[in-house]
Amino acid sequence: QLTERMGVMLQGGGVYPSARVRDVIAHFCALHDRGMNADDLVARVGLDHRAGATWRRLSGGEQQRVSLALALAARPDVAFLDEPTSGVDVDGRDIIRSIVRQLAADGCTVVLASHELAEAEKIADNVVMFMKGRVASTGPLGTLLRQRSTIRFSSIDGLDTVDLSAHLGHGVNPRGNGAYEID
Repeated sequence: QLTERMGVMLQGGGVYPSARVRDVIAHFCALHDRGMNADDLVARVGLDHRAGATWRRLSGGEQQRVSLALALAARPDVAFLDEPTSGVDVDGRDIIRSIVRQLAADGCTVVLASHELAEAEKIADNVVMFMKGRVASTGPLGTLLRQRSTIRFSSIDGLDTVDLSAHLGHGVNPRGNGAYEID
């Protein structure tokens, strides 16, 4: 009964390469049978112009938006979204953020996994940070950043810590081998 109330967007789509956008979304709408309309979902994720395209012909960002539509086909009470804006162009990111905000406003609980603090800051009300599989901290991102504790994270070597520090309003210090601290 719980799984019927969930929508899941995996980072890797898992869609058959020759499946057409509208057809695969219509299939998911029929599977979930929760009153969602495939054409409405195609429009909602901004892919009207690509409705007849096959999965393999979509850009990575377009594939992400199809994956989001598949999760929405469940008309979820809880939506699990794994890196929903990863590899998505600016317009697509705006569409996805708008959908996430609307889901939350409509009472859906959205669990969003992201490695991008800036992305989390733009759309999350509450952040849960994990370290080695355990909850390290939880709360609004702004509150977590204002706490006296140090936040450690990994990223690419050579991350622009000056720009990131200016954006966050906190110092970001490299610790070597792609490790950083926010204090």
